[in-house]
Amino acid sequence: MDDLAQDELDEITRRINDTPLKVLGWLTPSEAWDEQMERLAAKGTLVPGHPVQSTPTHNPRQCCTSN
Repeated sequence: MDDLAQDELDEITRRINDTPLKVLGWLTPSEAWDEQMERLAAKGTLVPGHPVQSTPTHNPRQCCTSN
């Protein structure tokens, strides 16, 4: 790959990420990534590159270490 220019590598990456895959239910990798980021953001999980979500308040009744 050392002989490929950056624009050629970018085009290969774009084509891969925009190709629907059966393993992803015929979503493209880009679409699957976006859906997963949305799910994480909806849970309040911090996602790099996405707006900061407020963290849920700790609930001792739901904590796996509480008795």
